[in-house]
Amino acid sequence: MEVQAQSIMRRIWRYKFHYIIAFPGLLLIFIFKIVPFLSALRLPFIHYNLFRGLADSPWTGWDNFRTLFGTPAFRAVLANTLALKLTYMLVCGILAVALALALGGIVSRWLRYGLATLFLIPYFIPSAVAAYLVQHAFSAGNMARLGISASPLLDKSLFPLLLVMMEAVKTCGIPALLALAAMEAKSAVSMTGADLVHHRLIPAARVAVAFVLLQLSTLLATDFELLHSLLNPLVMETGDTLATFQYRTSMLQANYGLSSALWLLQFALQFMFTVAAYLLVRRFFKEDLFTGMKEKHEMVPSGGKTNIAGLFVALLYAAFLLGALYGLFIYPFTATSSAGLSVWDITGKLLMLQYGLIYWVAASICLLITVTLAYPLTVKDLPGRGLYKGVLLAVMVMGTGVVHEYLFFKNAGMVNTIYPAAISGLFSISSIFVLKSIFNSRFSSLKNEAAAAGKGELHSFFCLFIPKLWKPLIGLWALHFAVLWSSSFPSLLYINSPNLMPPLLRFKAAAMAVKTDAIAVGSAAQALNGDPVLLQAGAVIALLPVVLLLVFRRFLTPEVLISQLRK
Repeated sequence: MEVQAQSIMRRIWRYKFHYIIAFPGLLLIFIFKIVPFLSALRLPFIHYNLFRGLADSPWTGWDNFRTLFGTPAFRAVLANTLALKLTYMLVCGILAVALALALGGIVSRWLRYGLATLFLIPYFIPSAVAAYLVQHAFSAGNMARLGISASPLLDKSLFPLLLVMMEAVKTCGIPALLALAAMEAKSAVSMTGADLVHHRLIPAARVAVAFVLLQLSTLLATDFELLHSLLNPLVMETGDTLATFQYRTSMLQANYGLSSALWLLQFALQFMFTVAAYLLVRRFFKEDLFTGMKEKHEMVPSGGKTNIAGLFVALLYAAFLLGALYGLFIYPFTATSSAGLSVWDITGKLLMLQYGLIYWVAASICLLITVTLAYPLTVKDLPGRGLYKGVLLAVMVMGTGVVHEYLFFKNAGMVNTIYPAAISGLFSISSIFVLKSIFNSRFSSLKNEAAAAGKGELHSFFCLFIPKLWKPLIGLWALHFAVLWSSSFPSLLYINSPNLMPPLLRFKAAAMAVKTDAIAVGSAAQALNGDPVLLQAGAVIALLPVVLLLVFRRFLTPEVLISQLRK
Protein backbone atom coordinates (compact mmCIF):
# COMPACT_ATOMS: atom_id res chain seq x y z
CA MET A 1 0.00 0.00 0.00
CA GLU A 2 2.80 2.38 0.92
CA VAL A 3 4.68 1.50 -2.28
CA GLN A 4 1.55 2.18 -4.34
CA ALA A 5 1.06 5.55 -2.63
CA GLN A 6 4.68 6.47 -3.34
CA SER A 7 4.24 5.50 -7.00
CA ILE A 8 1.16 7.75 -7.28
CA MET A 9 3.00 10.63 -5.65
CA ARG A 10 5.92 10.21 -8.07
CA ARG A 11 3.52 10.34 -11.01
CA ILE A 12 1.79 13.40 -9.58
CA TRP A 13 5.15 15.14 -9.25
CA ARG A 14 6.14 14.03 -12.73
CA TYR A 15 2.99 15.56 -14.20
CA LYS A 16 2.86 18.59 -11.93
CA PHE A 17 2.78 20.91 -14.94
CA HIS A 18 -0.62 19.49 -15.94
CA TYR A 19 -2.11 20.24 -12.54
CA ILE A 20 -0.65 23.75 -12.53
CA ILE A 21 -2.00 24.81 -15.92
CA ALA A 22 -5.42 23.24 -15.23
CA PHE A 23 -5.84 25.02 -11.90
CA PRO A 24 -7.00 28.47 -13.17
CA GLY A 25 -9.62 26.98 -15.46
CA LEU A 26 -10.84 24.60 -12.78
CA LEU A 27 -11.02 27.48 -10.32
CA LEU A 28 -13.28 29.44 -12.67
CA ILE A 29 -15.42 26.35 -13.22
CA PHE A 30 -15.67 25.87 -9.45
CA ILE A 31 -16.75 29.47 -8.85
CA PHE A 32 -19.23 29.87 -11.70
CA LYS A 33 -20.46 26.29 -12.20
CA ILE A 34 -19.84 24.10 -9.15
CA VAL A 35 -20.84 26.65 -6.48
CA PRO A 36 -24.23 27.34 -8.15
CA PHE A 37 -24.61 23.59 -8.69
CA LEU A 38 -24.26 22.96 -4.96
CA SER A 39 -27.24 25.23 -4.35
CA ALA A 40 -29.12 23.29 -7.05
CA LEU A 41 -28.84 20.20 -4.86
CA ARG A 42 -30.83 21.99 -2.11
CA LEU A 43 -33.29 24.12 -4.10
CA PRO A 44 -35.56 21.22 -5.20
CA PHE A 45 -36.15 20.23 -1.57
CA ILE A 46 -37.15 23.63 -0.15
CA HIS A 47 -39.84 26.23 -0.65
CA TYR A 48 -37.56 29.03 -1.78
CA ASN A 49 -38.32 32.36 -0.16
CA LEU A 50 -36.74 35.33 -1.92
CA PHE A 51 -36.40 37.28 1.33
CA ARG A 52 -35.11 34.43 3.50
CA GLY A 53 -32.63 33.09 0.97
CA LEU A 54 -31.43 29.57 0.26
CA ALA A 55 -30.20 28.69 3.76
CA ASP A 56 -33.30 29.87 5.67
CA SER A 57 -36.07 28.80 3.30
CA PRO A 58 -38.27 26.01 4.75
CA TRP A 59 -37.45 22.40 3.93
CA THR A 60 -40.21 20.59 2.03
CA GLY A 61 -38.55 17.28 1.18
CA TRP A 62 -39.93 15.64 -1.95
CA ASP A 63 -42.95 17.97 -2.26
CA ASN A 64 -41.61 19.77 -5.34
CA PHE A 65 -41.08 16.46 -7.12
CA ARG A 66 -44.58 15.26 -6.16
CA THR A 67 -46.02 18.50 -7.49
CA LEU A 68 -43.98 18.19 -10.66
CA PHE A 69 -45.02 14.62 -11.42
CA GLY A 70 -48.62 15.41 -10.48
CA THR A 71 -48.83 18.34 -12.88
CA PRO A 72 -50.60 17.38 -16.15
CA ALA A 73 -48.66 20.10 -17.98
CA PHE A 74 -45.36 18.40 -17.05
CA ARG A 75 -46.45 15.07 -18.48
CA ALA A 76 -47.59 16.80 -21.66
CA VAL A 77 -44.37 18.75 -22.19
CA LEU A 78 -42.29 15.65 -21.41
CA ALA A 79 -44.15 13.74 -24.13
CA ASN A 80 -43.74 16.67 -26.54
CA THR A 81 -40.02 16.92 -25.79
CA LEU A 82 -39.38 13.22 -26.40
CA ALA A 83 -41.49 13.20 -29.57
CA LEU A 84 -39.76 16.28 -31.01
CA LYS A 85 -36.27 15.15 -30.04
CA LEU A 86 -36.58 11.59 -31.33
CA THR A 87 -38.17 12.78 -34.58
CA TYR A 88 -35.41 15.36 -35.01
CA MET A 89 -32.71 12.74 -34.45
CA LEU A 90 -34.25 10.49 -37.09
CA VAL A 91 -34.86 13.24 -39.66
CA CYS A 92 -31.49 14.93 -39.15
CA GLY A 93 -29.60 11.61 -39.27
CA ILE A 94 -31.28 10.52 -42.52
CA LEU A 95 -30.86 13.96 -44.11
CA ALA A 96 -27.18 14.08 -43.13
CA VAL A 97 -26.47 10.65 -44.64
CA ALA A 98 -28.36 11.56 -47.83
CA LEU A 99 -26.45 14.83 -48.24
CA ALA A 100 -23.10 13.15 -47.52
CA LEU A 101 -23.78 10.46 -50.15
CA ALA A 102 -24.89 13.14 -52.60
CA LEU A 103 -21.72 15.18 -52.02
CA GLY A 104 -19.61 12.03 -52.26
CA GLY A 105 -20.86 11.46 -55.79
CA ILE A 106 -19.48 14.79 -57.07
CA VAL A 107 -16.13 14.65 -58.87
CA SER A 108 -15.23 18.33 -58.60
CA ARG A 109 -13.45 18.92 -55.31
CA TRP A 110 -14.24 22.63 -55.38
CA LEU A 111 -17.95 22.10 -56.06
CA ARG A 112 -18.11 19.53 -53.28
CA TYR A 113 -16.33 21.90 -50.90
CA GLY A 114 -18.55 24.83 -51.90
CA LEU A 115 -21.76 22.87 -51.42
CA ALA A 116 -20.58 21.51 -48.07
CA THR A 117 -19.89 25.08 -46.94
CA LEU A 118 -23.35 26.15 -48.10
CA PHE A 119 -24.90 23.33 -46.10
CA LEU A 120 -23.16 24.66 -42.97
CA ILE A 121 -24.50 28.21 -43.29
CA PRO A 122 -27.90 27.55 -41.62
CA TYR A 123 -26.11 26.58 -38.41
CA PHE A 124 -24.46 30.00 -38.34
CA ILE A 125 -27.77 31.86 -38.73
CA PRO A 126 -29.04 32.78 -35.23
CA SER A 127 -32.13 30.76 -34.36
CA ALA A 128 -34.11 33.90 -33.53
CA VAL A 129 -33.37 35.32 -36.99
CA ALA A 130 -34.18 32.02 -38.73
CA ALA A 131 -37.45 31.85 -36.76
CA TYR A 132 -38.51 35.31 -37.87
CA LEU A 133 -37.61 34.53 -41.48
CA VAL A 134 -39.91 31.50 -41.34
CA GLN A 135 -42.52 33.55 -39.51
CA HIS A 136 -42.42 36.09 -42.33
CA ALA A 137 -42.51 33.41 -45.03
CA PHE A 138 -45.60 31.79 -43.47
CA SER A 139 -47.37 35.04 -42.64
CA ALA A 140 -51.10 35.29 -43.36
CA GLY A 141 -50.47 37.62 -46.31
CA ASN A 142 -48.03 35.22 -48.00
CA MET A 143 -50.28 32.25 -47.27
CA ALA A 144 -53.27 34.07 -48.78
CA ARG A 145 -51.33 34.58 -52.02
CA LEU A 146 -50.97 30.80 -52.22
CA GLY A 147 -54.64 30.25 -51.49
CA ILE A 148 -53.96 28.91 -47.97
CA SER A 149 -56.22 30.25 -45.25
CA ALA A 150 -53.98 29.76 -42.21
CA SER A 151 -50.29 29.62 -41.39
CA PRO A 152 -48.84 26.22 -40.38
CA LEU A 153 -47.19 28.10 -37.51
CA LEU A 154 -50.68 28.47 -36.04
CA ASP A 155 -51.70 24.84 -36.66
CA LYS A 156 -50.95 22.58 -33.69
CA SER A 157 -50.83 19.49 -35.88
CA LEU A 158 -48.32 20.95 -38.37
CA PHE A 159 -46.20 22.97 -35.96
CA PRO A 160 -44.10 20.04 -34.57
CA LEU A 161 -43.21 18.85 -38.09
CA LEU A 162 -42.26 22.37 -39.17
CA LEU A 163 -40.15 22.81 -36.05
CA VAL A 164 -38.32 19.51 -36.58
CA MET A 165 -37.62 20.32 -40.23
CA MET A 166 -36.28 23.76 -39.30
CA GLU A 167 -33.96 22.35 -36.66
CA ALA A 168 -32.82 19.53 -38.99
CA VAL A 169 -32.03 21.96 -41.82
CA LYS A 170 -30.23 24.23 -39.39
CA THR A 171 -27.93 21.52 -38.01
CA CYS A 172 -27.68 18.67 -40.52
CA GLY A 173 -24.72 20.25 -42.31
CA ILE A 174 -22.42 19.28 -39.44
CA PRO A 175 -23.15 15.52 -39.33
CA ALA A 176 -23.25 15.54 -43.15
CA LEU A 177 -19.73 16.97 -43.25
CA LEU A 178 -18.58 14.41 -40.67
CA ALA A 179 -20.11 11.59 -42.71
CA LEU A 180 -18.43 12.91 -45.86
CA ALA A 181 -15.06 13.01 -44.08
CA ALA A 182 -15.54 9.42 -42.90
CA MET A 183 -16.32 8.38 -46.47
CA GLU A 184 -13.24 10.18 -47.80
CA ALA A 185 -11.07 8.38 -45.27
CA LYS A 186 -12.31 5.07 -46.69
CA SER A 187 -12.12 5.96 -50.38
CA ALA A 188 -8.89 5.54 -52.28
CA VAL A 189 -10.01 4.17 -55.64
CA SER A 190 -12.99 4.25 -57.97
CA MET A 191 -15.64 1.92 -56.62
CA THR A 192 -18.77 0.16 -57.81
CA GLY A 193 -21.23 -2.34 -56.41
CA ALA A 194 -20.60 -3.76 -52.95
CA ASP A 195 -17.56 -1.52 -52.47
CA LEU A 196 -19.84 1.51 -52.56
CA VAL A 197 -21.83 0.13 -49.65
CA HIS A 198 -18.71 -0.70 -47.66
CA HIS A 199 -16.77 2.49 -48.35
CA ARG A 200 -19.62 5.00 -48.58
CA LEU A 201 -22.89 3.97 -46.98
CA ILE A 202 -21.48 2.17 -43.94
CA PRO A 203 -19.05 4.98 -42.90
CA ALA A 204 -21.83 7.55 -43.33
CA ALA A 205 -24.27 5.41 -41.38
CA ARG A 206 -21.76 4.91 -38.56
CA VAL A 207 -21.36 8.69 -38.22
CA ALA A 208 -25.15 9.00 -38.13
CA VAL A 209 -25.27 6.46 -35.31
CA ALA A 210 -22.59 8.38 -33.40
CA PHE A 211 -24.62 11.55 -33.97
CA VAL A 212 -27.72 9.87 -32.54
CA LEU A 213 -25.78 8.66 -29.49
CA LEU A 214 -24.50 12.16 -28.79
CA GLN A 215 -28.01 13.54 -29.22
CA LEU A 216 -29.30 11.02 -26.68
CA SER A 217 -27.09 12.79 -24.14
CA THR A 218 -29.40 15.81 -24.62
CA LEU A 219 -32.60 13.79 -24.92
CA LEU A 220 -34.59 16.14 -22.69
CA ALA A 221 -33.31 19.35 -24.30
CA THR A 222 -34.54 21.26 -27.34
CA ASP A 223 -33.48 24.40 -29.20
CA PHE A 224 -34.95 26.98 -26.80
CA GLU A 225 -34.00 29.95 -28.97
CA LEU A 226 -35.87 28.57 -31.97
CA LEU A 227 -38.86 27.30 -30.01
CA HIS A 228 -39.26 30.37 -27.84
CA SER A 229 -39.30 32.55 -30.96
CA LEU A 230 -41.99 30.48 -32.73
CA LEU A 231 -44.18 29.18 -29.93
CA ASN A 232 -47.62 30.77 -29.62
CA PRO A 233 -50.80 29.97 -27.65
CA LEU A 234 -52.42 28.18 -30.59
CA VAL A 235 -49.74 25.47 -30.73
CA MET A 236 -48.84 25.11 -27.05
CA GLU A 237 -50.52 21.72 -26.89
CA THR A 238 -47.99 20.12 -29.25
CA GLY A 239 -45.10 22.61 -29.22
CA ASP A 240 -44.48 23.25 -25.54
CA THR A 241 -41.37 21.43 -24.25
CA LEU A 242 -39.41 21.04 -21.03
CA ALA A 243 -37.17 23.97 -22.01
CA THR A 244 -40.02 26.45 -22.43
CA PHE A 245 -41.93 24.98 -19.46
CA GLN A 246 -38.90 25.41 -17.23
CA TYR A 247 -38.35 28.97 -18.45
CA ARG A 248 -41.94 29.92 -17.62
CA THR A 249 -41.84 28.17 -14.26
CA SER A 250 -38.62 29.81 -13.10
CA MET A 251 -38.29 33.15 -14.83
CA LEU A 252 -41.94 34.14 -15.30
CA GLN A 253 -43.63 32.46 -12.33
CA ALA A 254 -40.64 32.50 -9.93
CA ASN A 255 -41.43 28.94 -8.82
CA TYR A 256 -37.77 28.14 -8.19
CA GLY A 257 -38.37 24.96 -6.23
CA LEU A 258 -40.45 23.33 -8.96
CA SER A 259 -38.10 24.49 -11.70
CA SER A 260 -35.08 23.18 -9.78
CA ALA A 261 -36.75 19.81 -9.29
CA LEU A 262 -37.22 19.58 -13.04
CA TRP A 263 -33.61 20.64 -13.68
CA LEU A 264 -32.22 18.08 -11.23
CA LEU A 265 -34.26 15.36 -12.91
CA GLN A 266 -32.96 16.42 -16.32
CA PHE A 267 -29.40 16.60 -15.04
CA ALA A 268 -29.47 13.13 -13.47
CA LEU A 269 -30.91 11.45 -16.55
CA GLN A 270 -28.79 13.32 -19.08
CA PHE A 271 -25.61 12.80 -17.10
CA MET A 272 -26.16 9.04 -17.29
CA PHE A 273 -26.90 9.30 -21.01
CA THR A 274 -23.85 11.53 -21.53
CA VAL A 275 -21.47 9.13 -19.81
CA ALA A 276 -22.94 6.20 -21.74
CA ALA A 277 -22.72 8.12 -25.04
CA TYR A 278 -19.13 9.19 -24.31
CA LEU A 279 -18.05 5.62 -23.57
CA LEU A 280 -19.83 4.16 -26.60
CA VAL A 281 -18.56 6.79 -29.03
CA ARG A 282 -15.01 6.49 -27.68
CA ARG A 283 -15.15 2.70 -27.87
CA PHE A 284 -16.88 2.13 -31.22
CA PHE A 285 -17.00 5.36 -33.25
CA LYS A 286 -13.89 7.37 -32.41
CA GLU A 287 -12.13 6.51 -35.66
CA ASP A 288 -15.23 7.43 -37.66
CA LEU A 289 -15.39 10.91 -36.14
CA PHE A 290 -11.68 11.67 -35.80
CA THR A 291 -10.60 10.68 -39.28
CA GLY A 292 -7.25 12.39 -38.77
CA MET A 293 -5.91 9.16 -37.32
CA LYS A 294 -6.11 7.68 -40.79
CA GLU A 295 -4.60 8.84 -44.05
CA LYS A 296 -7.32 10.65 -46.00
CA HIS A 297 -7.66 10.17 -49.73
CA GLU A 298 -9.36 12.16 -52.45
CA MET A 299 -12.75 10.61 -53.05
CA VAL A 300 -13.35 9.21 -56.53
CA PRO A 301 -17.02 8.63 -57.41
CA SER A 302 -18.15 5.45 -59.11
CA GLY A 303 -16.62 5.13 -62.55
CA GLY A 304 -14.65 8.34 -62.03
CA LYS A 305 -17.71 10.39 -63.06
CA THR A 306 -20.10 12.56 -61.11
CA ASN A 307 -23.16 10.67 -59.93
CA ILE A 308 -26.06 12.50 -61.59
CA ALA A 309 -28.59 11.52 -58.93
CA GLY A 310 -26.27 12.70 -56.16
CA LEU A 311 -25.55 15.96 -57.96
CA PHE A 312 -29.27 16.53 -58.46
CA VAL A 313 -30.02 15.98 -54.75
CA ALA A 314 -27.17 18.25 -53.66
CA LEU A 315 -28.15 21.02 -56.08
CA LEU A 316 -31.83 20.73 -55.16
CA TYR A 317 -31.02 21.17 -51.48
CA ALA A 318 -28.58 23.97 -52.34
CA ALA A 319 -31.31 25.76 -54.30
CA PHE A 320 -33.60 25.58 -51.29
CA LEU A 321 -30.91 27.06 -49.03
CA LEU A 322 -30.02 29.77 -51.55
CA GLY A 323 -33.68 30.73 -51.72
CA ALA A 324 -33.78 31.10 -47.95
CA LEU A 325 -30.54 33.11 -47.95
CA TYR A 326 -31.94 35.36 -50.67
CA GLY A 327 -35.02 35.92 -48.50
CA LEU A 328 -32.82 37.00 -45.60
CA PHE A 329 -29.85 38.84 -47.12
CA ILE A 330 -31.13 40.30 -50.41
CA TYR A 331 -34.91 40.56 -50.54
CA PRO A 332 -35.34 42.83 -47.45
CA PHE A 333 -33.01 45.43 -48.98
CA THR A 334 -35.04 45.57 -52.20
CA ALA A 335 -38.20 46.68 -50.35
CA THR A 336 -39.04 49.99 -48.72
CA SER A 337 -39.81 50.19 -45.01
CA SER A 338 -42.81 52.12 -43.77
CA ALA A 339 -42.01 51.67 -40.09
CA GLY A 340 -39.99 54.87 -39.77
CA LEU A 341 -37.10 52.94 -38.19
CA SER A 342 -33.59 52.15 -39.34
CA VAL A 343 -31.68 48.93 -38.85
CA TRP A 344 -29.52 50.63 -36.23
CA ASP A 345 -32.61 51.67 -34.26
CA ILE A 346 -33.31 47.97 -33.78
CA THR A 347 -29.81 46.56 -33.37
CA GLY A 348 -27.96 49.51 -31.85
CA LYS A 349 -24.82 50.43 -33.78
CA LEU A 350 -22.75 51.00 -30.63
CA LEU A 351 -24.09 47.81 -29.06
CA MET A 352 -22.97 45.86 -32.14
CA LEU A 353 -19.41 47.04 -31.49
CA GLN A 354 -19.59 46.58 -27.71
CA TYR A 355 -20.90 43.04 -27.82
CA GLY A 356 -18.54 42.14 -30.64
CA LEU A 357 -15.67 43.08 -28.34
CA ILE A 358 -17.23 41.32 -25.33
CA TYR A 359 -17.69 38.08 -27.23
CA TRP A 360 -14.20 38.39 -28.76
CA VAL A 361 -12.71 38.56 -25.26
CA ALA A 362 -14.97 35.76 -23.93
CA ALA A 363 -14.12 33.48 -26.86
CA SER A 364 -10.40 34.17 -26.40
CA ILE A 365 -10.52 33.40 -22.67
CA CYS A 366 -12.58 30.30 -23.41
CA LEU A 367 -9.92 29.14 -25.86
CA LEU A 368 -7.21 29.59 -23.23
CA ILE A 369 -9.26 27.63 -20.69
CA THR A 370 -9.94 24.92 -23.27
CA VAL A 371 -6.25 24.52 -24.06
CA THR A 372 -5.16 24.33 -20.42
CA LEU A 373 -7.90 21.86 -19.49
CA ALA A 374 -7.47 19.67 -22.58
CA TYR A 375 -3.72 19.11 -22.28
CA PRO A 376 -3.85 17.07 -19.03
CA LEU A 377 -6.27 14.65 -20.74
CA THR A 378 -3.56 13.72 -23.25
CA VAL A 379 -1.78 11.80 -20.47
CA LYS A 380 -3.48 8.42 -20.05
CA ASP A 381 -1.80 7.54 -16.75
CA LEU A 382 -2.35 10.93 -15.12
CA PRO A 383 -3.40 10.34 -11.49
CA GLY A 384 -7.02 11.38 -11.05
CA ARG A 385 -7.71 11.46 -14.80
CA GLY A 386 -10.94 9.47 -14.48
CA LEU A 387 -12.31 11.79 -11.80
CA TYR A 388 -11.20 14.80 -13.85
CA LYS A 389 -13.10 13.57 -16.91
CA GLY A 390 -16.15 12.82 -14.79
CA VAL A 391 -16.20 16.37 -13.42
CA LEU A 392 -15.88 17.85 -16.91
CA LEU A 393 -18.70 15.66 -18.23
CA ALA A 394 -20.89 16.69 -15.29
CA VAL A 395 -20.18 20.38 -15.94
CA MET A 396 -21.02 19.87 -19.61
CA VAL A 397 -24.42 18.44 -18.68
CA MET A 398 -25.17 21.27 -16.22
CA GLY A 399 -25.93 23.65 -19.06
CA THR A 400 -26.22 27.38 -18.59
CA GLY A 401 -28.89 29.90 -17.69
CA VAL A 402 -30.62 27.57 -15.23
CA VAL A 403 -32.39 28.79 -12.10
CA HIS A 404 -29.56 28.21 -9.62
CA GLU A 405 -27.14 30.14 -11.84
CA TYR A 406 -29.68 32.93 -12.10
CA LEU A 407 -29.92 33.12 -8.30
CA PHE A 408 -26.12 33.03 -8.05
CA PHE A 409 -25.72 36.03 -10.35
CA LYS A 410 -28.69 37.77 -8.78
CA ASN A 411 -27.19 37.43 -5.29
CA ALA A 412 -23.89 38.71 -6.70
CA GLY A 413 -25.65 41.85 -7.97
CA MET A 414 -24.98 41.04 -11.64
CA VAL A 415 -28.57 41.04 -12.93
CA ASN A 416 -29.11 43.69 -15.61
CA THR A 417 -25.39 43.77 -16.36
CA ILE A 418 -23.33 42.28 -19.19
CA TYR A 419 -21.31 40.05 -16.84
CA PRO A 420 -23.52 36.91 -16.72
CA ALA A 421 -23.72 36.71 -20.51
CA ALA A 422 -19.94 37.18 -20.77
CA ILE A 423 -19.16 34.67 -18.02
CA SER A 424 -21.45 32.05 -19.55
CA GLY A 425 -19.29 32.25 -22.67
CA LEU A 426 -16.08 31.28 -20.88
CA PHE A 427 -16.67 27.53 -20.98
CA SER A 428 -17.01 25.06 -23.84
CA ILE A 429 -16.49 21.67 -22.26
CA SER A 430 -17.13 19.66 -25.41
CA SER A 431 -14.25 21.51 -27.09
CA ILE A 432 -11.91 20.23 -24.37
CA PHE A 433 -12.62 16.62 -25.30
CA VAL A 434 -12.45 17.40 -29.02
CA LEU A 435 -9.06 19.07 -28.70
CA LYS A 436 -7.70 16.19 -26.64
CA SER A 437 -8.97 13.64 -29.17
CA ILE A 438 -7.50 15.51 -32.15
CA PHE A 439 -4.07 15.61 -30.52
CA ASN A 440 -4.11 11.98 -29.34
CA SER A 441 -5.33 10.68 -32.71
CA ARG A 442 -2.69 12.55 -34.71
CA PHE A 443 0.29 13.45 -32.57
CA SER A 444 0.48 11.15 -29.55
CA SER A 445 3.42 9.30 -31.13
CA LEU A 446 5.38 12.57 -31.33
CA LYS A 447 4.76 13.18 -27.66
CA ASN A 448 5.94 9.66 -26.82
CA GLU A 449 9.10 10.24 -28.86
CA ALA A 450 9.75 13.51 -27.05
CA ALA A 451 9.29 11.79 -23.68
CA ALA A 452 11.69 9.00 -24.71
CA ALA A 453 14.21 11.68 -25.67
CA GLY A 454 13.98 13.15 -22.18
CA LYS A 455 11.87 16.17 -23.15
CA GLY A 456 9.57 17.35 -20.36
CA GLU A 457 5.88 18.21 -20.35
CA LEU A 458 6.64 21.91 -20.64
CA HIS A 459 8.39 21.22 -23.92
CA SER A 460 5.53 19.03 -25.16
CA PHE A 461 2.94 21.70 -24.37
CA PHE A 462 4.69 24.65 -26.02
CA CYS A 463 6.54 22.81 -28.79
CA LEU A 464 4.02 20.11 -29.73
CA PHE A 465 0.51 20.63 -28.35
CA ILE A 466 0.00 24.28 -29.27
CA PRO A 467 2.03 24.36 -32.53
CA LYS A 468 0.41 21.20 -33.86
CA LEU A 469 -3.12 22.30 -32.94
CA TRP A 470 -3.04 25.94 -34.02
CA LYS A 471 -5.46 25.34 -36.89
CA PRO A 472 -8.11 23.56 -34.74
CA LEU A 473 -7.63 26.29 -32.12
CA ILE A 474 -8.46 29.00 -34.64
CA GLY A 475 -11.47 27.01 -35.77
CA LEU A 476 -12.71 26.50 -32.22
CA TRP A 477 -12.29 30.21 -31.48
CA ALA A 478 -14.26 31.28 -34.56
CA LEU A 479 -16.94 28.69 -33.86
CA HIS A 480 -17.32 29.73 -30.23
CA PHE A 481 -17.50 33.42 -31.13
CA ALA A 482 -20.24 32.66 -33.66
CA VAL A 483 -22.17 30.63 -31.06
CA LEU A 484 -21.96 33.45 -28.51
CA TRP A 485 -23.05 36.07 -31.04
CA SER A 486 -25.97 33.87 -32.15
CA SER A 487 -27.33 33.19 -28.67
CA SER A 488 -29.75 35.51 -26.88
CA PHE A 489 -30.74 33.17 -24.04
CA PRO A 490 -28.23 34.26 -21.36
CA SER A 491 -29.02 37.92 -21.99
CA LEU A 492 -32.74 37.17 -21.99
CA LEU A 493 -32.40 35.91 -18.42
CA TYR A 494 -30.26 38.67 -16.98
CA ILE A 495 -30.85 41.88 -18.95
CA ASN A 496 -34.12 43.80 -19.12
CA SER A 497 -32.80 47.23 -20.06
CA PRO A 498 -32.94 47.86 -23.85
CA ASN A 499 -29.81 50.00 -23.59
CA LEU A 500 -27.85 46.96 -22.36
CA MET A 501 -29.41 44.26 -24.53
CA PRO A 502 -27.19 42.68 -27.20
CA PRO A 503 -28.33 43.29 -30.80
CA LEU A 504 -29.83 39.82 -31.18
CA LEU A 505 -31.98 40.21 -28.07
CA ARG A 506 -33.19 43.64 -29.24
CA PHE A 507 -34.10 42.08 -32.58
CA LYS A 508 -35.84 39.19 -30.87
CA ALA A 509 -37.84 41.55 -28.63
CA ALA A 510 -39.05 43.44 -31.70
CA ALA A 511 -39.93 40.21 -33.53
CA MET A 512 -41.75 38.80 -30.51
CA ALA A 513 -43.78 42.01 -30.17
CA VAL A 514 -44.81 41.77 -33.82
CA LYS A 515 -45.76 38.10 -33.38
CA THR A 516 -47.83 38.82 -30.27
CA ASP A 517 -49.71 41.67 -32.00
CA ALA A 518 -50.38 39.54 -35.06
CA ILE A 519 -51.87 36.72 -32.98
CA ALA A 520 -53.88 39.11 -30.84
CA VAL A 521 -55.52 41.26 -33.52
CA GLY A 522 -55.21 39.14 -36.64
CA SER A 523 -54.75 40.64 -40.08
CA ALA A 524 -54.63 44.23 -38.80
CA ALA A 525 -51.05 43.64 -37.66
CA GLN A 526 -49.81 41.96 -40.80
CA ALA A 527 -48.34 45.19 -42.19
CA LEU A 528 -45.96 45.29 -39.24
CA ASN A 529 -45.20 41.59 -39.53
CA GLY A 530 -43.88 41.96 -43.06
CA ASP A 531 -41.99 45.24 -42.73
CA PRO A 532 -38.56 44.75 -44.32
CA VAL A 533 -36.66 46.73 -41.67
CA LEU A 534 -36.95 43.84 -39.23
CA LEU A 535 -35.58 41.37 -41.77
CA GLN A 536 -32.83 43.87 -42.58
CA ALA A 537 -31.87 43.98 -38.91
CA GLY A 538 -31.87 40.18 -38.80
CA ALA A 539 -29.66 40.07 -41.89
CA VAL A 540 -27.16 42.51 -40.37
CA ILE A 541 -26.98 40.44 -37.17
CA ALA A 542 -26.67 37.13 -39.05
CA LEU A 543 -24.02 38.46 -41.42
CA LEU A 544 -21.18 38.39 -38.86
CA PRO A 545 -21.32 34.64 -38.04
CA VAL A 546 -21.79 33.80 -41.72
CA VAL A 547 -18.72 35.88 -42.62
CA LEU A 548 -16.80 34.09 -39.85
CA LEU A 549 -17.76 30.78 -41.44
CA LEU A 550 -16.57 31.88 -44.88
CA VAL A 551 -13.32 33.44 -43.61
CA PHE A 552 -12.36 30.60 -41.26
CA ARG A 553 -13.89 27.76 -43.27
CA ARG A 554 -10.61 25.92 -43.80
CA PHE A 555 -10.10 25.82 -40.02
CA LEU A 556 -13.62 24.52 -39.39
CA THR A 557 -12.71 20.92 -40.08
CA PRO A 558 -15.11 18.05 -39.36
CA GLU A 559 -13.19 17.28 -36.16
CA VAL A 560 -13.61 20.87 -34.92
CA LEU A 561 -17.31 20.79 -35.75
CA ILE A 562 -17.73 17.72 -33.52
CA SER A 563 -17.74 20.18 -30.61
CA GLN A 564 -21.22 21.28 -31.79
CA LEU A 565 -22.76 17.84 -32.24
CA ARG A 566 -24.22 17.72 -28.75
CA LYS A 567 -25.73 21.22 -28.78
